[in-house]
Amino acid sequence: MDNEHHRVLLFDIDCTLLDPAKQGRIYLSQALNEVFGTTGPIADFSMAGKTDWQIVTELMTLAGLPVEQINAGLEATFTAYARAISEADLALKMRVLPGVHTLLAALSQRPEFVLGLVTGNVREAVPHKLPGSWGLIRLNSHLAPMAVSGCTAMTCRG
Repeated sequence: MDNEHHRVLLFDIDCTLLDPAKQGRIYLSQALNEVFGTTGPIADFSMAGKTDWQIVTELMTLAGLPVEQINAGLEATFTAYARAISEADLALKMRVLPGVHTLLAALSQRPEFVLGLVTGNVREAVPHKLPGSWGLIRLNSHLAPMAVSGCTAMTCRG
């Protein structure tokens, strides 16, 4: 089949492929405390549909921090977040959602589809959310080496 007839199917990570089991919230809290000295109102904060950049910016704004301080601390926050996830690798409770392996296996056999990831997660966190050590190696094998991860703006527009 020629490239003109391929369809790209992009999957989000959290709540689409994986049940995050609130693990991201735990490790983001650690990173926010490390960098900003506060987590803001993270316990009741809805992260659904938001990029990591947007989540951190909104939480720290709600905590009363000036935008200049927030922007200056973003990279350090994401580095600390990825490190916390990496160090906790075996303790993570994330699991592949039911049917995901079957769906991706079936779709990967269809030549008209190219599978990939699109996520609001910062690039540094993605490898730690999809490692083979959690039995996700099969998940990785079905996804094309194409991924789009968190942007550097409050909202991403394609």
